[in-house]
Amino acid sequence: MNYMILSVDTGIDDALAIAYALGQKEYRLLGITVSYGMAPLEKTYRNTRHLLNLLGHPEVPVYPGSTAPLQGIRTYNGDFHGMDGAANLLGEPSWEERPPEHIKSSVTFIKESIEQYGRDLTLVTTGPLTDLARLLSMHPLQCRAMGQIISMGGALTCPGNSSPVAEANIKADVTASKAVLEAGLPLTLIGLDVTRKTLLTLDEIQTWRDLCSEAGFFYCNLLTFYLNEYRRFYPYLKGCALHDPLAVAAACNPQIFTMLPFHLTVCTDGPLTGRITENLMADHERTRETMVALKVDSQAFKSRFLDMMRCVLEGFT
Repeated sequence: MNYMILSVDTGIDDALAIAYALGQKEYRLLGITVSYGMAPLEKTYRNTRHLLNLLGHPEVPVYPGSTAPLQGIRTYNGDFHGMDGAANLLGEPSWEERPPEHIKSSVTFIKESIEQYGRDLTLVTTGPLTDLARLLSMHPLQCRAMGQIISMGGALTCPGNSSPVAEANIKADVTASKAVLEAGLPLTLIGLDVTRKTLLTLDEIQTWRDLCSEAGFFYCNLLTFYLNEYRRFYPYLKGCALHDPLAVAAACNPQIFTMLPFHLTVCTDGPLTGRITENLMADHERTRETMVALKVDSQAFKSRFLDMMRCVLEGFT
């Protein structure tokens, strides 16, 4: 049996990754960890629980993580995901929707899961790498003992989306990103190099509304907001990028990707902040390389993704 933990910062494409993870059969989803990212932690936690309830999986546990980067602060402007991370559909969370005061932390949950499942465990991250960096700092042996880590992040051969050179998850916490990329972990990066080649269109999401399910309506409204933002910022793209579900797909269907190994690092200051680049100072004999996805069979992914989303939104999982 293979096991998965999904680590999110639930905005709109994280919502797609959650649905995809619930629909796949290759892994047992142990739980979801949540951090700041597309919105503050109290909102991303609420968004995650709301989606699990909506999709008929309230039993999946959710564990709160970091509220801010390792250094500095995080600001929010509502672009792409809305001020609540959910297309402004959910607003401010009530006290009952916020993380319980004494709930287990994300780092503790991941550590305990590694101790129980070891190499059979896959961690998929679709937000900032802050929680993973904290795990690495506090429990380095356990961090290296899991089977694989797949992270949506980076832009190695293409422009960024948070700056001309930086991808948003990497730039959100460059200190954490640098620590993770230089640690020699069993890490695979699914970055903008491939996620911009997997686009979802307005016509495709309209079929979700036709399902006449509460989940179908909600996801259609989420993605309509997201597509409108893409038209505002990237009018030359013919849809919105499927960033986060592609990271889940890399765990379930790695054969659709072409990957190359690199020793990587992250620029942490100046105009190139957040840019990932080859680490020329790495110990090539002792340090494991990071696998970077550079090509994807987008047609194969889209076909499976759309079929799975239909099943999940209809409640057939």
